[in-house]
Amino acid sequence: MLLQGTTMKHNQRKQGRNMRETWSWFLANLGQDLEINNSHHIAFISDRQKGLIAAVRDLFPNAEHRNCVRHMYQNFKTKHKGKALKDMVWNAAWASNNVIFRKCMEDLENEDKAAREWFNHPERPFNTWTRSMFRTHIKCDMLLNNLCENFNRWLLCVLVLLLNLELLNLELLCVLKFLKLLFVMKFLKLLLLVFLREAGV
Repeated sequence: MLLQGTTMKHNQRKQGRNMRETWSWFLANLGQDLEINNSHHIAFISDRQKGLIAAVRDLFPNAEHRNCVRHMYQNFKTKHKGKALKDMVWNAAWASNNVIFRKCMEDLENEDKAAREWFNHPERPFNTWTRSMFRTHIKCDMLLNNLCENFNRWLLCVLVLLLNLELLNLELLCVLKFLKLLFVMKFLKLLLLVFLREAGV
């Protein structure tokens, strides 16, 4: 089952604790609605939205929380560019076991030591982004949250379509009003001509 939670950045100043409270509220309701009593079989994947990781840790302490590799790579490539590095990162992410993963990370270090060091940050533990370290009982090897983004894109397309239809209706209404006004003006002109003829002018 795929579930999506989306936040709107309606208030850029609403950060930290407030976002954690918002995510906690959402996740508490989600847990209640889905009757989740034990979260050991659940995996969350995110691009590290403010407050979400702490809220998941509080409410679903046994759940696996993964980093979206695509978002992580976007941050990585701001300092470490190039197709070779990109391929190495994705190979490490897709590695199916620890031996392959370690080899990928060695290759990355041989290519660019600073790029390899980037992954030592505590916000990027290996078990949150490489398939080789995901829990096997969850039976999900997704590395990115593209499904959510595709869903968002689909919703946006529907919204644009609805707005276009609304604009089309508005334009049609304006045209009809204009035609009605034109008809009334022609009718009044005709009445005026008849009146003038009757008056002998």
